Amino acid sequence: MLDDSSWLAQCTGKVGANIERKLGKLSRELPDSALRKRAKKTLEYFMAIEDHPVVLNHGDLIPTNILVDEETWEITGIIDWAEAEWLPFGLCLYGLDHLLGFLDRSSSTAVFRYREGADLLRETFWRKLTRKSPHMEARMKDVTVMRDVGVLLWLGYAWDEGKIDRVVNEVDDMEELARLRAFLDVQDCALA
Repeated sequence: MLDDSSWLAQCTGKVGANIERKLGKLSRELPDSALRKRAKKTLEYFMAIEDHPVVLNHGDLIPTNILVDEETWEITGIIDWAEAEWLPFGLCLYGLDHLLGFLDRSSSTAVFRYREGADLLRETFWRKLTRKSPHMEARMKDVTVMRDVGVLLWLGYAWDEGKIDRVVNEVDDMEELARLRAFLDVQDCALA
């Protein structure tokens, strides 16, 4: 954790230096009104946070980047640190939801479905986090806002051959939108 009075000024990387601008763009350009409203509210909460821990974040913590011992299920390594940078604590916690479910492509539209027991595993994660870092319990609102910021930034922008500047749309990015809606618990609504 860095000790600087301006916590957001510590976030100078590719993602960190552009959080406010990117959230603003999402609040105007996401493909439906419910997602735009959620992005706008998240941006408002984010901008109201006066102080928050800045830590080294992996940046792409998904199942394929986590090495696990097949016999013990212990994590033996984390790979692909290319996207790592100093960011607000919680920004990369979108990875938790990614681990708790799967993308169902069995119908004409992609739907993200949580696995049986996902709620219990999520509760266990948050309980263990606050037990290991008791000071986080008082900051859980801020941590969940940062998690939502991470969800929006990770899934709200398309990864077009390394360029991350196009907001996802209903035609090209159905899988990202399915995850975005599931992770933020936002119901699909008519295009507005």
